[in-house]
Amino acid sequence: MARRRKAKSSLATELLELLMMTPWWIGPLLAALTFAAIRWLVPVWLSAQFPEPGFSHNLFTGLARGATIYAWLAGAIVLVIWGTAELSKRRQRKLLDSQTGVDSVRELNWKDFESLLGEAFRRQGFTVEPAGGLGPDGGVDLRLRKAGQLTLLQCKHWREWQVGVKVVRELLGVVTSEGAAGGIVATSGRFTPDAIEFAKQNPIELIDGAQLAKIIGEVSKNAGPSQRGLASSQTAARAHVCPSCGSAMVPRIAKKGAKAGENFLGCTRYPTCRGTRPLPQI
Repeated sequence: MARRRKAKSSLATELLELLMMTPWWIGPLLAALTFAAIRWLVPVWLSAQFPEPGFSHNLFTGLARGATIYAWLAGAIVLVIWGTAELSKRRQRKLLDSQTGVDSVRELNWKDFESLLGEAFRRQGFTVEPAGGLGPDGGVDLRLRKAGQLTLLQCKHWREWQVGVKVVRELLGVVTSEGAAGGIVATSGRFTPDAIEFAKQNPIELIDGAQLAKIIGEVSKNAGPSQRGLASSQTAARAHVCPSCGSAMVPRIAKKGAKAGENFLGCTRYPTCRGTRPLPQI
């Protein structure tokens, strides 16, 4: 797959992306540090560079005299970028909390779909970093970090189409080249059987429209008790579904190995499928 190349970004854009990933108080603190550095540290440094009288000394002395103005200007710019980041974060929170199901998700444009996924993973404890890109298709969209591991997320906002195995295979190539722990392909639609089978054999997770709706129901702040109860029951139900092939699971006892004698859930398609889960505690 031809990966999208991140457009060369300005310092302001990079600062905006940084503030999008940090707590709200980082922006005001950075603005204060920027003001202090330009107001007091830079004049001292400039004066020390050319202590002897002369053109350079006079030039840098003049610059040092204007440090107060420059300091206020730089601090204000940082605050404006911080305010923009906070407004964007607020918009993403409202975007997720306003969703009512997969139908409302499918009404979003590709950029809002990407923002929705970023907020959903952020609420699950991930640090979300935009990977950059110029269009609605191709490449990695978000980099997710949690517990020191990197996961690459690709968004496929297709309303009617099915996501094929080619997309999953190409993401695996990027995961391997970047040394990531795994990858995720998320879509508002569905995946073909070939794509599902390929993902089971590799560190790729697939999130289709129905699963995405469940995730939103679990993390949305506007979900009522009935929605949260439904999400909990769906989570419990998934605990009895094989993680490899989706078949039913039955209790089994390990006959050998380090866990011999322990109870677990095994796939009913064994030995064709060797999917297992821990036995839920009652």
